[in-house]
Amino acid sequence: MSTSQKNKSIFMVGINTISFTTCFACWFLYAALITYLKVNKIFIWTDQDVFILKAVPILTGAIMRLPFGILTDKYGGRLIFTILMLISALGTASVYFATNFFHFFIAGLLLGISGASFAVGVAHCSEWSSDKWKGTALGIFGVGNIGAMISTIGGTYLLKNQLHSIEQGWRYLPLIYSITLIINSILFWILARNNRNENKKSVKFSDQISFLKDIRVWRFGLYYFYVFGCFVGLSLCLNDYYIQTFKLDMTSAGFYTGLFIFPASVVRAIGGYMSDKWGARKVMYGVLGISILCCSAMIFVKMLAIFVTLSVILGFVMGVGKAAVYKFIPTYYPENVGAVGGLVGLLGGIGGFCCPLIFAWLIDITNFWESFWAFLLLVSLVSLIWMHSSVKQMRVAKIA
Repeated sequence: MSTSQKNKSIFMVGINTISFTTCFACWFLYAALITYLKVNKIFIWTDQDVFILKAVPILTGAIMRLPFGILTDKYGGRLIFTILMLISALGTASVYFATNFFHFFIAGLLLGISGASFAVGVAHCSEWSSDKWKGTALGIFGVGNIGAMISTIGGTYLLKNQLHSIEQGWRYLPLIYSITLIINSILFWILARNNRNENKKSVKFSDQISFLKDIRVWRFGLYYFYVFGCFVGLSLCLNDYYIQTFKLDMTSAGFYTGLFIFPASVVRAIGGYMSDKWGARKVMYGVLGISILCCSAMIFVKMLAIFVTLSVILGFVMGVGKAAVYKFIPTYYPENVGAVGGLVGLLGGIGGFCCPLIFAWLIDITNFWESFWAFLLLVSLVSLIWMHSSVKQMRVAKIA
């Protein structure tokens, strides 16, 4: 790769990362806003209502990752990412007009399209990255997860300190996000370029989804269900966990939740580098092993300082794991990164949607908030067993 091409590649990864950060912040704006409206009794919702509203954008983002990934493989990231941001801006602005549970539900569905940005950005970054640094490039792109912390901490701060004194001031926050998305979409259209084989436009839809028959794709999807889906679920619900279990106020709970989100976001670049250097499989062994230890301990820990430390470690390994999973995809499916990445992202997004509902259901039947960690322990354990079993089968097949 020439110096000029390398500089262009770095630039494209950079503008994709900025756009993804904006979309991810928009995706998580909803959770911070719903918590604020519930805590301040602006709307009288049950805990079940809150969990449902928080999960709705995650569902849309999950479902739309596969079609947007396929469209990106076919038409390129420049067009598809721009369209996605404009649709997301419209959905975010619609929150301004919401006056009841149904309105918020519909607005959440529209806003949630911003979550599909990951599948688009992965495909666009991948086509600009050489094999030697693809894991690192996708890891850098994944740092855009920090948008969750921007909304969890920054959005909560604006709601409580800047907009609280204004009548209906909370309604201005989604407008701020919507305007930001529109500006970002315009800049992306102007600055971004595609680097792809135009013959992909003639590829049949049936060929694009043929990978659905490959069990390995679904195994990668389970990994991502854990490292991303469970991460999203915790990001949405950890606030409530701290408030209920440790009796913290909303600001403190948001801060400690941010401490969990931050490492999971910024270490994706490190996770990508580690996957390039040692291989994604070795990295995933470490991720799942440490996760099992952390989740086991968090079921029983009652001291805030120790619990927060464990949550930061868990966030760290989840971030590394997210990068490792997406190192697998261009290695095994170089011609279908958008489609396969979209499906894996869909399964991870479904995890983000299901986890808050699962958490709510577990709390309802057990009255035991620590059931969060028992569920995560189960998912990480099943993932490790399946991965190790598959590795053993591959080694036997190779020897034979």
